[in-house]
This record gives sequence, C-alpha cells and structure tokens, in this order.
Amino acid sequence: MRKILFLLQYYAFTILFFVVAKAIFLLYLHAQADALDVRTIGQLFWYGLRLDASFAAYWCMLPFLLIAVTDYTGQFYPKFLKIYTGIILFLMTLIVVADLEIYREWGSHLNATPLLYLASPREALAASGNAPMLLLVSIFVVFFGVFYWLFSRWLVWSWDKIKPSSWKFAPVFLLLTAMLIIPMRGGLQLIPINQSASYFSANRFANQAAVNAAWNLMHALTHRASKQNPYTFFSDNVAAQRVKNLYQNKSKNTNNQWIKVKNPNVLLIVWESATAKVFGSLGGEKGITPQFDSLAKQGILFSNCYASGDRSDKGLVSILSGFPAQPTTSIISYPDKTRHLPHLCADLRKEGYQTAFYYGGEPEFANMRSYFFNGGFEKIIGKNDFSAKDCNSKWGAHDHIVLNKMLADLNQRPNADKPFFYTLFTLSSHEPFEVPDEKPLTNASEEQLFLNAHRYTDRSIGAFVAQAQKQDWWKNTVVVIIADHGHRLPHESPNHAPEKFTIPMLWLGGALAVQDTVIQTVCNQTDLAATLLQQLHVQPQKPYAWSQNIATLAPENAFAFYAFNDGAGWIRPDSRRAWDNVGKSLIFEMGTPDTAATANLKAYEQRVFQEFLDK
Repeated sequence: MRKILFLLQYYAFTILFFVVAKAIFLLYLHAQADALDVRTIGQLFWYGLRLDASFAAYWCMLPFLLIAVTDYTGQFYPKFLKIYTGIILFLMTLIVVADLEIYREWGSHLNATPLLYLASPREALAASGNAPMLLLVSIFVVFFGVFYWLFSRWLVWSWDKIKPSSWKFAPVFLLLTAMLIIPMRGGLQLIPINQSASYFSANRFANQAAVNAAWNLMHALTHRASKQNPYTFFSDNVAAQRVKNLYQNKSKNTNNQWIKVKNPNVLLIVWESATAKVFGSLGGEKGITPQFDSLAKQGILFSNCYASGDRSDKGLVSILSGFPAQPTTSIISYPDKTRHLPHLCADLRKEGYQTAFYYGGEPEFANMRSYFFNGGFEKIIGKNDFSAKDCNSKWGAHDHIVLNKMLADLNQRPNADKPFFYTLFTLSSHEPFEVPDEKPLTNASEEQLFLNAHRYTDRSIGAFVAQAQKQDWWKNTVVVIIADHGHRLPHESPNHAPEKFTIPMLWLGGALAVQDTVIQTVCNQTDLAATLLQQLHVQPQKPYAWSQNIATLAPENAFAFYAFNDGAGWIRPDSRRAWDNVGKSLIFEMGTPDTAATANLKAYEQRVFQEFLDK
C-alpha cells in the first residue's frame, strides 16, 4: 500500500511542476496576463490540468513500470529514480524556460520550428540576441533547484518508510502502470486529448497560457510536417502564376446581388457527410431528403459544389477560412498555423455580429476547439452542455436536440437588435449512423443505416427551419446549409471519385432577394467565404486568397479542387480528373482531354501545400 501511495505522490509531484510552470508563464508575460481577471486565471489552471496530467503520465511511465519488476530489497530503484527525475526535471525546466521567451517573441508556444535554428548555431545566437538571458538563467536555476530539492527530500523521507514486498504484488503495479494510459489520452472519451482541451476562452492568451508547453512540443515533434514540399511539379514562380491565372475568372453579369437586407443574420448549418448522392434535388437518391429538396425551391441551390477534402477537420477550415484541404495532413492540427488564416467568424464579429458554434459532440475533436477560438467564436456549445439523457449517441447529442437548443438560444439571446452569425455542425449522419428512430432498423446494411441517418438529419433540419420561419428574426436572416465533406456511400464510390466529393449547398431565408434558383457554376466549398462576405459587403481583415465570389464567376472557366489521401482531383465544366501523388499519374479522367487542366491541378496542389508549410 505504501508503494502505491509513493507512486501517486510522485505523479502528483509531476503535475505540481507543470502547475507552477503556468504561474511562471503568467508572471513572465505579466503585460498580457494583467488583462485577465481572477476567474479567467483560475479557469486556465483548471482547464490546463488535463494536458498537465497527460504529460505527467508519460513522465511517470518508466518509474511506475520499474517498481513492479525491480529488486525490492536493494537500493537500485531510489538511485534510478533520483537520476531519472533529475534528467527529466532538467529537460522539462529547459522547455518551460525556453517557452517563455519563444512565446514573448513569437506569440506561440515552443514547437518544432525553433529547433531548426539548432542546425545553424550562429543564427540561433542571433535569434536569441534580445532575450534577457540573465533573467532566464535565474528562472531556470531557481525553478530546477527548488523542485529537485523538494523531490530529493521527499524521496528520502518516503522511501525509508517502504518495506520490501513480495513479487506477487508485481501485477498490481503493472496494472497501475497500464492505467496511466487513461490520463495520457485525456480520459475515457472517444478521441485522444489535444491542445483544444485547454481552450476555454475567447481570449487567445488565456487559452495559450493553459496549454502545457512540454505537451505542445511533444505533439509538434510527433505530428510535424516536413518543411520540404513533396508536391513540387514546377518552379515556385511558374506554379504561382498558374494559380494566379485561375483566379482572374470574372463574369460580365452584373445582376449578382442575392441578399436584399443590410447586415442580415447568418445561420450556417454544416451537415455531416452530406454527399449529393442522397439528395434528389441534386440528382441523387429520391425520397431520402424530402425536406431539403422542398426547401431548395425556396432559395438558391448550388448544383455543382465540391468539398475540398474528405474529413470534417478539412471541411470546416475550407468553409470558414476558405483554405483548401491538404492531401496528407490537416492544418487544423496546428493551432499556430490556423491562427494566421482568415475566418468568417472574425470578420463578422468585427462588424458587430454575435457569434456562437453548436456541436453535439466533443469540440476538441480533431483540434476544432482551438480553431474555433482562434477564429473568434464567443460561445462554443458542445457535448458537455447537454444533459446525459440527451447524449444518447456514441458521439454525443443528436441533431434535433442541438438544433432545438440553438433555436431556443436564438430566441432568448441578449442584444437581440444585433445581427448574429451562428454555426451548427451536425453529427448523427457520422458513422456508426445511430439515430433516435421510434422503429430502429434491424439487420440493416451499412448503406441502409447511412441513408436512414440522412433521413433523420433531413427531418431535423426541416423541423428547425419550419420553426425558424415563424420567428421575427427570420425575415432578416440568411441560412446556408452545406456539407463538411461527401462520402463513399451510397454505391461505394472510390476514394478519388468526383462523386464522392460532390456536396449540397443551399441558401435560404427571408433576407434573400431571389428564390427557386439553381446555380450550376462549378464551385468549391472554399468559395463560400468570399461569396458570403461580398454579398454582405464586408471587407475581410485578411484576404481569402483561395476563395472566389461564385456570383461573379464566368461559368465556362470555373473549377474546383479536392484532396484525398496523397492525391488530388480537378473539376472543370467539361472534364474531371484525379491525380495520384504516389504513382505520379492520372488515375481518373473523364471528358475533354486537357493537359493544361492537369498542369493546373498540380500547380494548385503545390501552392496549397507550400502555403500550409509557410503558415
């Protein structure tokens, strides 16, 4: 029992180290910390505990394991623990202290980028020229010295009270070691922990202060992308010029104002896995989405819209930031990169819009939470905001529950005279396609479950819109329904197939100047941002370089790009093609053969990935 208590005390010691590190971070960056109130400071310590406990579990893994297999009668273990803890403490203190100046200088935590300087010592010294070295060294010496002294005193005091025990207790300690996996992954939830677990505030500094610096560095090193662009088909200048030429496409049509209200409310509904193959109004399966198909006659339906990627994390960035998907990674995994992206929420919030994001699952999924806070959402509603009885899906709360909550919040929001930008991301049509039907399907195929899930989401959205149309704010509202990505189902589309990436986009609402309109121009998910902002006459704070205003596109020159696992596709009005980066060849081509289109696909992919690397 004393050995178990000993290990738990050691684990608590490692967590305490990181808690004190946060306090040092706040003191060192007091100019920014002074803007935080006492409640926010308390919250950043609280929300940061999960990442602290996660990295502490990695730290404790070897000591926990060795106590189960070492000779209990000898002095090997205390000697080992003293050396091991000294080394880890030294490294952790070094990371914490280096992170202080890195953050002060760059506004982001220590990641893989500063380590590149170590290959060039001269540049490294130059980069650190303005750092207060004496202060940093003093912090290092005191921080390391105090904690190593505390550890040494505790070790002598605790270990002397422990009596040798039998080998039969080894399985107990092995089990205790295995249980460290729980804090390592942040708990028993569906997805492992990431930086988003520490995000809780609209204040970026508060979120960053809550992040564990050592955990952040570990994540950056294990997930970092090479600085070498693997998709280099042309010189940078040639690729850039090709892409620039693609964005010179303007129509002579001047009748392109679709919104009749100044500063309308904007309601964005992102439909999970909504492939065009299940929408009758888009030429897909009949009878699956009758509500959407009926609503399509009340608004503007985009019949040739394509998702930029094949995952939610890629789709959300494409929608909200107008940034295309990458074939082998996702920019949302890198908070230091996403903060440089433009964001619809940030631009509309600047115009006085109230902002909120609704999701029935865990906002930490795929690091979404950090991206949403970086984008400026004032309120993020997630799984923990719903009662346990309503979280009866594997992912969390079902769509009708979340839609009803958003409707209630919209009707009770303060400052109702201000416009709002609310975004809702559905989840019930995600695998395993669970829906709260009165008569659940039995012995159904995966495809039947998939279609049934979309029936349910369609029904939920239809009911929401029917209620929303009765509200006073509807006449001043634009509703945009769009998918995060398509799906292989139904009909098992190949991973690279264009039909897998064809998605719905529908604009509705009392603020629209046109109804029962179909836009057949080829367009991308990424084009929503520029189109919406120009319809609203909002000047963005950062350029949406990859987004086009669909209303002003010349249809004959329009295009769409999509990325799949180490490959990319290209859509033109008269042709479709897909490129395999591994095989370095076209794996699909339909329509007019066009070497220029293939070259544009390659140039586009090259420039997208280069910008990802440069962020």
